[in-house]
Amino acid sequence: MRHQPDEIVFVVRMWVRGHERPTEGEWRGSVHDVESGQRFYVSGTRDIADFIGTRLAERSRADR
Repeated sequence: MRHQPDEIVFVVRMWVRGHERPTEGEWRGSVHDVESGQRFYVSGTRDIADFIGTRLAERSRADR
């Protein structure tokens, strides 16, 4: 996958734990940083935001 040098591509996958109707605490997932290959497993949207925010901050520091 080709992408612009000033963009970072993430793949977010989410799934419901078990087969019941999902509630806030039952979602699980992973965030994959395509460029670095890093994968982070999450248990909610806050974890997704934390991982992506960290990667963006690292990229900003590296670009200085």
